[in-house]
Amino acid sequence: MKSKPLKASQQHWQSIIHQSVQSVSEQIARGDHPILEPHHFSRFHFLRQFKKHVGETPGAMVKRLRQEKGIYLLRRTKLRIIDIAFECGYASQEAFSKEFKRSLGLSPSQLRELPHWSGGLFSPLDIHYHPDGLQNQWMAWQMKGGTPLMMKIATLQPYCILTLRGDGTYWNMPKTWQKFMNIVQEGSIDTSIEGYLSVFHDHHASISEDQKRWDLGLIVSNAKVTIPDLAHGYLPGGLYAIYVHFGCCEEIGPAWEAWSAQWLLESPYEIDVNRPSLEWYQGNPHILEPQLHLTFLCDPIKKKKNE
Repeated sequence: MKSKPLKASQQHWQSIIHQSVQSVSEQIARGDHPILEPHHFSRFHFLRQFKKHVGETPGAMVKRLRQEKGIYLLRRTKLRIIDIAFECGYASQEAFSKEFKRSLGLSPSQLRELPHWSGGLFSPLDIHYHPDGLQNQWMAWQMKGGTPLMMKIATLQPYCILTLRGDGTYWNMPKTWQKFMNIVQEGSIDTSIEGYLSVFHDHHASISEDQKRWDLGLIVSNAKVTIPDLAHGYLPGGLYAIYVHFGCCEEIGPAWEAWSAQWLLESPYEIDVNRPSLEWYQGNPHILEPQLHLTFLCDPIKKKKNE
């Protein structure tokens, strides 16, 4: 008798799928034959939810992770190709070589001779092989209607920054940015600049907008760099939920609010109020049309206490 699909919340499916991906990654790292358990759901329902949340079928993920393990061993060890083939779960060196040729257009020996390549294959959620199992944290999220959110859970490194404190409401940001850029240009440190961002320190809705603290800043590669009128500091880094926004800066506020409303409530995470949110500008917006501006909207998060 077929089991009936059980209903599960978005958050519950996140946990189930993450456990499944973690298990498969660890099995492949050990050299075991990966087995996916449907967690008391019908196999059809489980596979459908897996594809929805991960962006690829379990079979496609296993195949890709095996190839990535092969690439890792080819690039970082001196094992014979036939031994690598068996270690990655292939029945023969011929099957291993055919799979590589079909996917990459290279034989294992040719791939081994490449001077520079990290060895990662495309993954919709950045799930990749590692000898110790799954390393990154990730989250797939579907908006109502089935539209996927462009977001990742990632650990940011601490950064050295130079900042200018904002004044009052967020509507003062354009004027403050103009002042900030004039100061930076007079400082003449272009070779040390790694990126521009806005830093938001207050998350509580009870704090009125004109009382919230915010800074405009630039990331610098040299911690000793200083510019008159700019404060020197550090971003603490840590775990962040990062949403990718395409469009002009005037759209960011409403987009950020809509994104948070879509996923945060049911997610296994909550805002970490002890770290700032970041509006991190990518590329060269001054030479692009506004609709092509790319911004990372970064919220500091931590696991909910009851998770």
